[in-house]
Amino acid sequence: MLRARQVATWQLAKRRVAPWRCARAWCRPCSSEATGERPAPAPAPVLLFRARSLENESRSVENAITFATVGMSGGMGFAFLGLAPLTSPNLFMIGLLLAIFQVQFGYSLITRQLYMQRRRWVMELYRDEDKHLVTVVCDANLKRVWTLGNDAATGDTPSMQDIAEKGKMFFYLDREVGEVMDAEGLDALLADSKGIEEEKVEVKPVIGETEELSKRIVQSFSELTRTNLQQMAGKDGGSPIQQLDVLERAAKITGVSFMTMGLLFYVMGNWSAQNAIHRAAQSYTPSPASHASPAKAT
Repeated sequence: MLRARQVATWQLAKRRVAPWRCARAWCRPCSSEATGERPAPAPAPVLLFRARSLENESRSVENAITFATVGMSGGMGFAFLGLAPLTSPNLFMIGLLLAIFQVQFGYSLITRQLYMQRRRWVMELYRDEDKHLVTVVCDANLKRVWTLGNDAATGDTPSMQDIAEKGKMFFYLDREVGEVMDAEGLDALLADSKGIEEEKVEVKPVIGETEELSKRIVQSFSELTRTNLQQMAGKDGGSPIQQLDVLERAAKITGVSFMTMGLLFYVMGNWSAQNAIHRAAQSYTPSPASHASPAKAT
């Protein structure tokens, strides 16, 4: 009798057990937590391309910019030394203030051109196909995150292929210098017909810039149209490495030119002042009163 009651109780417990539990009442649930299994992690973005930084080229250009700034300052100084004897004090001070502004403007202009070229340079390119994300890491602490659409770009919205072919003024990927990690994936991305639905830009300000100004200077691809890209096609000037070499030579030539012109103005101004003094001394005739002896005191 007792044995039959135990069997009936066992069968009743077996029928009431949850479907995710084992038949034995004392067994733990056969879940992923009980077995130690964890859900598979989401796939990480795939690295398609990688390139070195332009730090060495940038350092050479920065030295050239320093040389150009010294040349402009020295040239302006010599020029004003030559013009000082021939200029009124008010005009001299106005010209000196304008010269200071000119030197500062030239320095800021060349520096922005330097960082504009560095921000074109693509260092890393990632793609996450599940989330439709493309991450572009450029030089000079610039990062772009693009969210691609599900369908092909239509109308005046540029596609990834348009950006890769015609947007090199702001997006330059150099396969000769860099290393292609996934050739098939990179070719597929650069030939993709999908457009950019959303873009997030992270940029670090440089000398003379605020964070807001830096974001305004950096061109957003989500705001460009196919017409804009068509107008910019072929006007990028080549690789950023080539443009940095051109910028370095231009900075050195600027410094030498300003210093040479300043010295020339100084020599001409000094010669004019000395010549004027010499002519005035030759034409000077003392008055008779200056030769008269002073009157004796009575």
